[in-house]
Amino acid sequence: MPPFSLCKTIVAFLSCLLFAQVGSGQNLFTNPGFETAPASGGSPAPGQLGGFAPGVPYYATNFPVTGTGANRVATPVTVDGWTFGVTGKGMAQTGGRTRFAEMEWFKPTGTINASGAPWDPTTTHGGLYAIMLNSDSTTNHVFAQQSVSLTAGVTYTLSVWVSGENQVTSPEPTLIITVNPGGASPITTTTAAAVPGVWTLETFSFVSNVTGTVPIRFEDNPSSSQPLFDMAIDDVSLVAVTPEPGTLVGLAVFGLGIGVVERRRAWHGLRTLWHAALLRLGPGV
Repeated sequence: MPPFSLCKTIVAFLSCLLFAQVGSGQNLFTNPGFETAPASGGSPAPGQLGGFAPGVPYYATNFPVTGTGANRVATPVTVDGWTFGVTGKGMAQTGGRTRFAEMEWFKPTGTINASGAPWDPTTTHGGLYAIMLNSDSTTNHVFAQQSVSLTAGVTYTLSVWVSGENQVTSPEPTLIITVNPGGASPITTTTAAAVPGVWTLETFSFVSNVTGTVPIRFEDNPSSSQPLFDMAIDDVSLVAVTPEPGTLVGLAVFGLGIGVVERRRAWHGLRTLWHAALLRLGPGV
């Protein structure tokens, strides 16, 4: 193969590898659609919504509380790959657990929620399950978070489907998304207000400023005029849209190796032509 044609082939091959790396990003979240779900039941807020009990077709939990008064804080709970908790301090409590703040791992029927709660979404975005964040507060937000491995300098795209409560009017809560909450340089964005009973895709891209395993948090953010409204999330995704540095290095080394081989082939060809010329000229040369 002529050197120029081989170079074009090398460039095309490396481009295909690079495109495949960028275009086929793997979702870095585990259980992103919440389809690995807990058994029904949980630890409901006493007296809330009639009280959840084992046997209902979805799971709900509020949070253990420590401290007193303004120093009262909620203890996070981890369920099937996701950690849920409450931001802030001083939340209301009953019986040693948060009085209002809770999360729901729900399974709708398609008409009203399977629990008979018509304010929850009538469907999930996909699959059987979704998550409801229910803080009933403008200061102590309920969050869902999961830790993922990021690389500094790499661009990531994060997406999540959100829905507001049924049978309510605006304004619905917004969703606050934070990369590395509590870290030195967290990255935060806030979505538009959720739409009652409608699933909407929210997407944003960011360049990681840290290498390592960091949490990514989704927290509800009720409006001051309607703090009791809740919101649901489903089918979250996080993918790298630029290749990891190790991939670029690997491709560069691969290309360099082929270039070295090609130069050696070219030098070998020149030596062969030189020997042929000497033979034609004869032994007296």
